[in-house]
Amino acid sequence: MNSCHDIDIEDKNNDEKAKESAQCLISCSLNKDRAFIFNSDPELQDIDCAIDEVVSLSSKAEKQITVGNFSINQEMLRKLFSVFKAKTCVSLSSCNINLSSTPDFGSELDGCTIEELQFSNMEEAKYGDWANSEAFTNLIKGLAKNEAFKTVLKKIRVSKCGLDEIKIKGILEQEGFSSVDVQSS
Repeated sequence: MNSCHDIDIEDKNNDEKAKESAQCLISCSLNKDRAFIFNSDPELQDIDCAIDEVVSLSSKAEKQITVGNFSINQEMLRKLFSVFKAKTCVSLSSCNINLSSTPDFGSELDGCTIEELQFSNMEEAKYGDWANSEAFTNLIKGLAKNEAFKTVLKKIRVSKCGLDEIKIKGILEQEGFSSVDVQSS
């Protein structure tokens, strides 16, 4: 990975939350098809400290985007999906996705081309402990509200998230994604 950016967010945003975190370090690797964007700080950082940079960098990859080691709230997740909707694969790795309720993506997913979702390394408590939380279920419920998304999603890969394949398939079937291929490890 190449170190791409050190963002001093105090210059960009006077928000109190942003001031608490003086820097957000991003490591990334970009090519025409893929973008990997990771918070390189060993601690999770709120993605809102780097959202402008993530959005900008993601536009440089045509097919796949991977974001890792961030804490992502419902508002930022909706923003990410609306920005990433033209990709064919979206991957979230070692992220804490804070979804205590079902997100409403509204029309933000209209025209979506995401065929595959990948989630990895979210079984530890600092990443939201997916085995004992409703984050995955709430995410799928939110995505299922958009009929266009339901028609394009073909595959979900879940690795090291504490969810077994039977549970994942049950959640997907309940929300109308019964034809989605599930790969779990």
